[in-house]
Amino acid sequence: MWVGRVPRELILAEIDWRVDLGSPFVFHVEREGVGWSLRVNDFPDEVMFSLFRAGVLVAEFDDRPVGWHLHREF
Repeated sequence: MWVGRVPRELILAEIDWRVDLGSPFVFHVEREGVGWSLRVNDFPDEVMFSLFRAGVLVAEFDDRPVGWHLHREF
């Protein structure tokens, strides 16, 4: 389910998301000067992912794009 528009190039991009040290279920990346956050929700009770652009919810979905890598190493 898409809540808003996500640039196609972001969906198709290879992205190395970095974990938020304050929450193991939130990941961040900056692309072209814009901060993006990806939250892993309580699946299956909720949609799996919520995507935020500059702190504003823009999309919710279950299937992570294949080029998005969620890194938990510090």
